[in-house]
Amino acid sequence: MESKHLFSEWTRRDFMRATLLAGAGLATLDLASCIGQPSSSSQLADTLIVGLGGGPANLNPIGAGQTTQLYAYWRAIFDTLIWTDHNHNYIPRLATSWKAVGDTTWEFALRKNVQFHNGEPFDATSVKFTMDQILDPNNLATIRASLSGVKAVEIVDPYTIRIHTTTPFPTLLVALTQAPIVPAKYVSSNPGQALQHPIGTGPFKFAEWIQGDHISLARNDNFYLQKPPTANLDIRIIPDDSARVAALQAGNIHIAQTIPFDAILEVSNTAGVAIKSSYVDAALVIEFDTVNGGPVTNPLVRQALNFAVDKEQINNTIMSGKEKLIAGQVLTEGLLGYNSALKPVPYDPAKAKQLLAQAGYPNGFDLTLNGPTGRYPADVDILTAVAAQLAKVGVRAQANPMNTSVWATKLNNGGLSPAFLVAWYSFGEPGLAMNWMTLYSASGKYYYKEAQYNSLVTAASQTLWRDPRNLVHLI
Repeated sequence: MESKHLFSEWTRRDFMRATLLAGAGLATLDLASCIGQPSSSSQLADTLIVGLGGGPANLNPIGAGQTTQLYAYWRAIFDTLIWTDHNHNYIPRLATSWKAVGDTTWEFALRKNVQFHNGEPFDATSVKFTMDQILDPNNLATIRASLSGVKAVEIVDPYTIRIHTTTPFPTLLVALTQAPIVPAKYVSSNPGQALQHPIGTGPFKFAEWIQGDHISLARNDNFYLQKPPTANLDIRIIPDDSARVAALQAGNIHIAQTIPFDAILEVSNTAGVAIKSSYVDAALVIEFDTVNGGPVTNPLVRQALNFAVDKEQINNTIMSGKEKLIAGQVLTEGLLGYNSALKPVPYDPAKAKQLLAQAGYPNGFDLTLNGPTGRYPADVDILTAVAAQLAKVGVRAQANPMNTSVWATKLNNGGLSPAFLVAWYSFGEPGLAMNWMTLYSASGKYYYKEAQYNSLVTAASQTLWRDPRNLVHLI
């Protein structure tokens, strides 16, 4: 199997897909990204400039605190064994083919004659090293939860590996699309430097990182697929929505992620700018810490808070009616496991007050709503609106937006209690979304833990046949 893409396709498919996956809305995520016309063709040939709402806490793609928003940077620097197209079909990247050789063993043939940016050869040692780093609990890798079923990686020969799982593990392939391969010799001999100067096999090489400001990349002339026509890729961190829009309209950036909904019409009327939007497989939710005590550990309280939020009003005002309300589940319409019989929880403040009284909180309680700034479209406005609506039923909620990299770090170490805004991504695989619900924190600090739920998800995730693996009906 061979996969070749023109760079124009990589820009519009891989890169735009990465930025689309990085944004979220009230439901299935309608993210508006914009492509601006550069002031001259030579400008684009020299440097493609992208504006993002948030940047990474660190540059380790297999470390802690990584989120899907970082696809825009690590997909340019690194590559994975496999990737997916827009129909969730798997396509070869650093692995040219793969097959199941048993219920708990997968074999991968690796691409030959590929080098990392520092000249180190890509081979089976690189893959095993990367996977071992991810699976080591001491490294707190965010992606570890999605690969929790992996037991060991075996080197068959320099360009063949076998991945052994503890049980049948059908979500392995989709999880591997999120596991960038790193150079074993470089990382093991320079662990500190690797955090500040990442080395991959992707179409661009790392040049400079100023945290909270920009990441500069230079073309990898030895990229194993067709080389990018632009010499440089500059990813600029612009958390403020209006500043990001202004930079796009002024021609200072060529692509802007997460355009505010109320600015879409204005931006679309800007000469040389095109709006690109898409629904993606994710749901934007407020999650509660049900493990570490407090009112939200009571299911009646959580039900009350759901009834207290007018999600349609938030969508119609803040989101300009461009989102879809999730229907009582984190899976989105059209995915395996989606239950069309479920409906969105209605707005019913009287019911909310009744449930709060029943739970022992007739006078409400104090609640902090944590969330990122610039991570999702209108994320701060959503937090503020939810806090205001909860106040109407007596819950003294306080919106607490924070820098995206700080939010991502806290998310990973269990520091966003008691409630936080987050998008759950499934990548077309329901088992992956369900695993994140219980295994998200690489530090071992859970936000939700319930024995029956865990056993049902585990049983479903071990089923190799797709039809029985319908998590909604099992649960």
